[in-house]
Amino acid sequence: MRRKIIEKQEYKEAFDWYPMGRDSRTWYSTDSRATGCNNSYLIVGGSGSGKTESIAKPMIHGTNNGNLVVVCTKKEIIHYAMNDLKEKGYRTMLLNFVEPEKSPFGYDPLCYCQMSSDVHDLADTLMRATNHKEEEQDPFWTNSAKNLIATIMDVVRSGSYEKGRSMDKALDLFDYLFYTCKGDWNFIEGLDTEEEKAEKKKRYPLHILMEKTAPKKRQWNIVWETFINLPEQTGACVAASTQEPLNKVFTEEIRTLLKNENRFNFSELLQPKTAVIVYVSPVNRANHAFVSIFYQQLFKNLFEFAEKRESGKLPYPVQVICDDFATGCKVPEFQELISIFREKRIGVTLLIQSESQLAAMYKEKNAITIINNCDTYVYLGGMDLKTSENISKRLNIPLHEVLNMPIGKEYVFRRGQEPIKTERYSLQGMNEKTNNHYM
Repeated sequence: MRRKIIEKQEYKEAFDWYPMGRDSRTWYSTDSRATGCNNSYLIVGGSGSGKTESIAKPMIHGTNNGNLVVVCTKKEIIHYAMNDLKEKGYRTMLLNFVEPEKSPFGYDPLCYCQMSSDVHDLADTLMRATNHKEEEQDPFWTNSAKNLIATIMDVVRSGSYEKGRSMDKALDLFDYLFYTCKGDWNFIEGLDTEEEKAEKKKRYPLHILMEKTAPKKRQWNIVWETFINLPEQTGACVAASTQEPLNKVFTEEIRTLLKNENRFNFSELLQPKTAVIVYVSPVNRANHAFVSIFYQQLFKNLFEFAEKRESGKLPYPVQVICDDFATGCKVPEFQELISIFREKRIGVTLLIQSESQLAAMYKEKNAITIINNCDTYVYLGGMDLKTSENISKRLNIPLHEVLNMPIGKEYVFRRGQEPIKTERYSLQGMNEKTNNHYM
């Protein structure tokens, strides 16, 4: 009974107000039980339309109770968020994916894998994030690489590798992944000298580890035996297909982040007044793939934390602000995840340039699902004709009125209320301190 009372108190106290425009009718509470709406916001506007100044910064400033994750591509947001949130008593943690060597916190995706299924999810996200083909005529190579990556990572996760259980150690083993004749690395009792055995251990650490460990688990054994018994040319191609996504994502810079022992833990978001700022590159594809892994693990961990609680909800709501959401960091199955965020006390704010941009990233049907699951839609203007046509239909006004909307104006749509045309919200005049100390 006491636990239920505590959870009820937490829900009552941890609500915020987010201004979407100057009109006070567009200032919304995060208390979804009171409003009847979810806390998922879609912010659409072309470059320079004010998504950062009029939405992202005011939402950060309006966060006083709930927890926050800000994934951003601009240093100005980092400076603003770190200062504003610290002044309000928040614990702030910066993950710098752009300059990993400067990141105060490390991030190791393998550390968050508790079961073999988690490892397979990680491998699947890795392959999806690096494979930009819409459809594959022959998925054999991708599936073989994914299974091999998952198996070797799972062996490391299980503690079977004496040097450690981290992603960094797994990558050390992957560096020795190549196809070779079994006789090259098998120990031949009575024939191999100690020097020859030592040389084989040095040249084939992965093969020797898997030969010893794979038989302990049926799935490991199937995948490994399949690989080493492939025809030579096929085996070499599978090895190359496995190395390619790993080398794309886990660059030398990212490996620096993996080695940082001051690791961020998703469980930090179960504590009050916690904010995580993630700095990502808007143009680096390797960075995009790594951020996709972060997104996948963030939402998965938040869901699991909520499921383990008696209420089935997080103790404190978590709002995830995604700057430039549709520019490369694709979240696996996001169209399915967003539909159940509300019940776990998760909210998202998606900043995009146009609906067409979202459709290009997630495909048309999935983009529609994502849009439909955002109870609040703010349109700041832009040049995309398709987006303007949809806004015209939502407002029941001529298309040219949408296309010619004055700069500084916006339309706010909220489920359950009439659309509101208002001016952009502005924090100008407030005390915005910028301190580069955090970079």
